[in-house]
Amino acid sequence: MELLKLKPVFKEMIWGGGKLGTVYGKPIPSDRTGESWEAAEHKNGCSLVDGGRYDGMKITEALGDMNGMGALNAGAEKFPLLIKFIDANDKLSVQVHPDDAYAAELEQGELGKTEMWYILDAAPGARLIYGFDRDVTREEYADAIKEGRLNELLNFVDARKGDVFFIPAGRVHAICDGLLIAEIQQNSDTTYRLFDWNRVDKNGNPRQLHIEKGVKVSDVASSKGKERTEPLEYAAGGAKISMLAMCRYFAAERVSVSGEARFECGSGSFCIFTVLEGEGRIAGSAAKAGDSFIMPAGFGEYAVSGEVTYIRSYVPDLAEERARLAAAGFTAEQIEGVVK
Repeated sequence: MELLKLKPVFKEMIWGGGKLGTVYGKPIPSDRTGESWEAAEHKNGCSLVDGGRYDGMKITEALGDMNGMGALNAGAEKFPLLIKFIDANDKLSVQVHPDDAYAAELEQGELGKTEMWYILDAAPGARLIYGFDRDVTREEYADAIKEGRLNELLNFVDARKGDVFFIPAGRVHAICDGLLIAEIQQNSDTTYRLFDWNRVDKNGNPRQLHIEKGVKVSDVASSKGKERTEPLEYAAGGAKISMLAMCRYFAAERVSVSGEARFECGSGSFCIFTVLEGEGRIAGSAAKAGDSFIMPAGFGEYAVSGEVTYIRSYVPDLAEERARLAAAGFTAEQIEGVVK
């Protein structure tokens, strides 16, 4: 078995910028690059293996050869996760994503989209939109969109470096300008735009909206006071770890190593490493900020060395994760704060 470095897919967006080049040294196609798909296998973009004996292969092809998808993903019809860097130089559309059932019915087999954001950098005064600031009715919501006053219902939240936001399917949201984000999500590219700030594309046409579908799948209860997830911080294996958030689709933890630390990748799931800061070695492979790797399930013990911080994402067994966090000394209430 071997650790696989991944080559990202870049997405130019009307709201994108140049930070993925200046911050992470990525060969972005333009200063309108909004997304770097770091670990992806989707019809709209695949991050292929970069180097080694699996060079140029899709994730599932390489993991399949190593029997490395893991027991928790046995029988899955598609790769379960999509990991991104997002550079918002301007506001994204106000949008919402469907759940699995709705997506399967109306979006040609797409998964639903539950996601989480880890704020890598935030300009002074940066904000985002997280649901509604009070309970609304579906009729009131639809009328507000039609009358151009959706902003009156939305919950605007200050965003700071290090913040964690968990966005379940159905939660209306928008990333606003001045934010650099790591996003961990279900493997889906289905977005229902509700409002796009009256922008037009390069041809002068408004971007498509999906109001009927969006209103139907939205959670219209207030999100006030429910915005941030508070990570659980502890030490293990010689590293500082913050469990950021987890749900039945994914878990994501921030790991900081100074010197050397040892971990284990078990048989349940592959592990994705998204390097945020510094440089070092992960399982013998050189790693620097902006790099992404995938480790096959069942890899076993591995070492991380150097001065390096990364997010490790994987598909969790929630019962095992709760037990592991309880053994680390967290209360049931604390654990349920990160398990969504």
